[in-house]
Amino acid sequence: MAVVRSNSNRGDQHCNGDGEDVVHGLPVLLGDLHHLDDVEEPHNANLATVISIIRNASCFLTKRSKLVSADATSSIDDSDPEVLTLSTSLAMVKDAKDELVAYALAPRSFVEGILGKYIDSMPDDSDDELTAKSSTGDLSVIEDAIATVEKIHSKALKGQVAIYEMCGVCPEWRVSEQVCSGIRELTILLEDILCLAMEGTSTLAEAHFLGELAYQKYQ
Repeated sequence: MAVVRSNSNRGDQHCNGDGEDVVHGLPVLLGDLHHLDDVEEPHNANLATVISIIRNASCFLTKRSKLVSADATSSIDDSDPEVLTLSTSLAMVKDAKDELVAYALAPRSFVEGILGKYIDSMPDDSDDELTAKSSTGDLSVIEDAIATVEKIHSKALKGQVAIYEMCGVCPEWRVSEQVCSGIRELTILLEDILCLAMEGTSTLAEAHFLGELAYQKYQ
């Protein structure tokens, strides 16, 4: 497991886990979190989250066993000899945030794009426009996107856990939680589409038509 250089003083306070005055440099280090759309106001996605969880609970549990990868399960490696300081932990969270921004700058637009790719993967099984694209598409289009986002989340989570071990619930930890929360919400938006796609094309199409997809409610 990565060795964490701890600080015994926990609580809602500024943390200086490695002897450096890093608090005032925190905004510069982590950058502008507004790139994550409305991460700073997660309540906008909470409604979509509740809808997604209630509607797709059984489907979610079924598909999770198929999505667990070696990268996700080994995100916090017990054999990792790396010594984590506050600075390196914050840098780890920043790197994860930068990866997310590079991969999915705008969550709603990104998920809509993944949905479009999934629809494009549906085979045209008829010349009749009324029955064309009626088959299930390539679910791996959505599954691969989820796996990528989960890998980014694992990296951010490793930094967040290290920060908590050093500082408890301090300003640095709160910023890392903001990043992790935004990544988790993106995963939920993707999982909502995957679960409905697994139920059938008509179910997904109906939910989209009615504006009930989680990403459609994400503001």
